[in-house]
Amino acid sequence: MEVAEQIDRRTARVVAVNFDTPERVARYAAAFGRDVLFLCDPERVLYTRFGLGRASRSRVWFHPAVWRSYARLLRSGYRLSRAPAGDTLQLGGDVVLDAALRPVWTYRSRGPEDRPAIDEVVRRARAAAI
Repeated sequence: MEVAEQIDRRTARVVAVNFDTPERVARYAAAFGRDVLFLCDPERVLYTRFGLGRASRSRVWFHPAVWRSYARLLRSGYRLSRAPAGDTLQLGGDVVLDAALRPVWTYRSRGPEDRPAIDEVVRRARAAAI
């Protein structure tokens, strides 16, 4: 179950920030429906603000955890595209903001496969909404 499905929209909102082009972000948004608000940040202002850095090429392409993640995706039926689009070295993360839009929790990914548990994100979001 995705984060957006577990959070009551009256108390919290899931927002995805992407540095890609508006056209590509619109495709992501169409896949998620209206539960997630997608924003474009091509200058990576928010990425910088929340300390989301960049990984080395070796961390992104050769780290065993990345290959295990790809193997899991392939076993589940996912098909990788021929060539990755965008900046493959940009790291992501998850940020929970309070009602005043102050960050109360930030998870900074160490690699492309490094994501916090959905339950943790939901717990943090619910705590921030109280």
